[in-house]
Amino acid sequence: MPECLPDYEIKGSGDNSSKKRFDPYKFEPESHHLVLKEMFKDGDIQGKDNMIAKTKIAWGANGYNIGDSKAKEAMEYWNKMELVENISKVGYPGLYKYKVG
Repeated sequence: MPECLPDYEIKGSGDNSSKKRFDPYKFEPESHHLVLKEMFKDGDIQGKDNMIAKTKIAWGANGYNIGDSKAKEAMEYWNKMELVENISKVGYPGLYKYKVG
């Protein structure tokens, strides 16, 4: 029967403290502005799905690979801090604007 070498680490075992955890409230405002400036460099973002995708890409470029739920958390944070505004009208898809540029 095969044996594991003594120094072999099984995936998922051990201390995961080196893994970066994403929490939008733990970042300095400057970090958010850098991400937002990159996301909005081509202007306003049309549609919630596009906003989520750009959020994931921008944070990923900064070392935080996040999923949809964490992207939505970041969007909620930006809305709460009045950094991004959804300027869409009823019946139209979301149109997101970076308020500090």
